[in-house]
Amino acid sequence: METKKQFKYNVISDNSQNSSTFDAPKTFFDNQISGGSSILTIEEVSAWLKVKPKTLYSMVHRCDIPFLKVGRLLRFEKKAIEEWLTSKRR
Repeated sequence: METKKQFKYNVISDNSQNSSTFDAPKTFFDNQISGGSSILTIEEVSAWLKVKPKTLYSMVHRCDIPFLKVGRLLRFEKKAIEEWLTSKRR
């Protein structure tokens, strides 16, 4: 279920004030919450997997877990991590 935020703004024209509302565009953060494509930080993934960030950094260094580099930052695609977890099941 997709919900949109509504914002109120004032339009000034011909010396009169009219108040209107508009639907705000969906933000990246809203996509994460609603289950859309999401990019996670090392802290979020370590909390999700219940491992220390240091352990996760070691896994990244050994290329044991799928990750992305955004400049110097490590990021993880939620879907890639879910698929990786499924492949690790015995």
